[in-house]
Amino acid sequence: MEPLDRDAFRSFVSRNATMASVTGSRHVAFAAMLDGLDPLVRAGEGAAMASGLPRIVGTAMQAFGWDWNGFYVRGQDDRLHLGPAHGPPVCTPLEASDGGLGAGMCWDCIATGQTLAVHDVEEWPGYVLCDGPSGLATVSSIVCPVVEGVVWDLDATARIESADVRFMDVLIRSVARFTPLRPFDFGTFGI
Repeated sequence: MEPLDRDAFRSFVSRNATMASVTGSRHVAFAAMLDGLDPLVRAGEGAAMASGLPRIVGTAMQAFGWDWNGFYVRGQDDRLHLGPAHGPPVCTPLEASDGGLGAGMCWDCIATGQTLAVHDVEEWPGYVLCDGPSGLATVSSIVCPVVEGVVWDLDATARIESADVRFMDVLIRSVARFTPLRPFDFGTFGI
């Protein structure tokens, strides 16, 4: 797969994430994410993208309470194991789901194959709160599917906005579409 050039990727994400409707410091932060991803998009290497994206997201969005983000990878033991991440240590592994919804956002994301978001984590059935081990005070969360068995997860200590959800959905899906990502790029957990 030929990696997209920097301008084509940036234009695609900006247009589809409706960045024109986002103003002020959030627009600047979204643009900083795209700037940080430029070399990774150009390189077109899955492992580099997997390891670099959490740091780029965390650095750009820290002012908005995005204190932890990273990848969870489904292993052969049918648990979700922590892959590359940015922020304090969090829960790992996440125990297997029975396949039904309400097993936590990461498992629910795998079951539905769609981006999920909640403004108040206490409202999500079965939400797995990792605040004890991490020291976070999680308020909001976004989880996006990446490739089969891999999700990107955000624990935010401030309320997320609708624009955040749209931007990350488009960004993660675009990265997954245009960078040759495979589950082992996120770690080898018996995959």
